[in-house]
Amino acid sequence: MPDLSLNLEPFLLVARSTKGAAAAKIIMDATAAPGVYGFGELLDMPNIKQLQEHETLSSHYRLLQLFAYGTFDQYQANRTSYPPLSSAQIEKLKHLTLVSLGMESRSLTYASLLSVLEQPSVRALEDMIIDAIYAGIISGRMDQANGRFSVDWVVGRDLDVGGSELRDLGMRLENWCEMTQDLLSSLNTTIAQSRARTIATRDFDHMQQQQRFTAYEAFASQVASSAASGGKKSWQQQQGNRQGVDPSSSAEASGWFNQALGKPSSGSAMHDASAGSLHLRNTRSQGRRGPTSQGTGQDAEPVGAVGTAVDTTSSSSEGHPSRIRTLSGRAISQETEAAKRARRGNK
Repeated sequence: MPDLSLNLEPFLLVARSTKGAAAAKIIMDATAAPGVYGFGELLDMPNIKQLQEHETLSSHYRLLQLFAYGTFDQYQANRTSYPPLSSAQIEKLKHLTLVSLGMESRSLTYASLLSVLEQPSVRALEDMIIDAIYAGIISGRMDQANGRFSVDWVVGRDLDVGGSELRDLGMRLENWCEMTQDLLSSLNTTIAQSRARTIATRDFDHMQQQQRFTAYEAFASQVASSAASGGKKSWQQQQGNRQGVDPSSSAEASGWFNQALGKPSSGSAMHDASAGSLHLRNTRSQGRRGPTSQGTGQDAEPVGAVGTAVDTTSSSSEGHPSRIRTLSGRAISQETEAAKRARRGNK
């Protein structure tokens, strides 16, 4: 962005030693000179300010104020308050008006520009926009298809300290500060939440790692204690552990293993088998003697014997349904065969 205040320096040097009509002429020359778009320093000079109270030259001072703060439509609304303008001055005032419009909106329609700047055609409007772009006071893109001029940036104009522009600027700055504060507060909240999630995740991972380490230490201690005792688990105990059973003694382990294979185990199971064999021998001896039922003389069916065998097996095999069925079936079949042989002997 060019420094447009440098183009005003020659006029400032001359204005320091001039008064009256010469000062008014400097105003006319500065407002018509190409490349001069800032007039604030010239307005502040004492020799120029004296024209504000002059009887015939006060209009020149108002003209300088118009070029510093005003727009072309303001000039058109009150032409008699200003001295007659040349075509160069009118063209420059339109350029400054375009800058003011670009400061208010970043998208300007051709229709609004044609109305405000009083251009006879779209071609004349686009030529004026191109001249302003080459002057370095505005930048943008012309969209002929949509009839729109999109503003990228504009040069700053002089600020009227006594007008409403300063108040408007203050309000804009306050709004910007509030938006910035809200943004900072939102960022701080987001950062705090992110830190809290990071800490929670780290603590959770540390807790899981500590739990795994504790479980490993307990397992290692158990293995070391078992090795120090000098005892090794039998093959039956290892098989029991694989099945989720932890036998408390070798007898129980053997019984569990035999039960898993469908064999009678030691202890109570062997006692059941012995009782069944003894009852079977008693039944066979009764068959040889040829017992008969009372009043009929027919051979007695060993129903009681079968029932006794089932009851004996059931009472001695509580908690083992599979063994009950096995022993009961054997006793019934064997006793039935014994009864048949007894009947054949009686005949």
